Amino acid sequence: MKMVNALYEQLSFDVLEKKSAARSNGQPVNRKETAFSILAGLLGVHRNTVSRWINRGYQACNANADQLITAAMEYCPERTLELLGEDLETHRFHLDNIMSERHYGGGADQHRQEVVA
Repeated sequence: MKMVNALYEQLSFDVLEKKSAARSNGQPVNRKETAFSILAGLLGVHRNTVSRWINRGYQACNANADQLITAAMEYCPERTLELLGEDLETHRFHLDNIMSERHYGGGADQHRQEVVA
């Protein structure tokens, strides 16, 4: 979710800059070009899908993860690497907890053996 928001914010900034430059140069502005439509095109989803992610807090599904990371690396690489690092640390923490429970506390496998016995 954070990566979708970071990419959306960067695209919004880029669109505003582009439209501002066009206006100052007397060029026509494409009012239909929005961060929603650009992000939807980059990810191959409908713009309403992007709108749900941004406005309603829906989580992008894993099927879009590769495209999302690729687009985010293109438009906001520093923030993307930061978010990927945070995500990796979160997963590492959870994995360490699971491994500790299994190794020291027995976890689900120990419970299953007790029920069978």
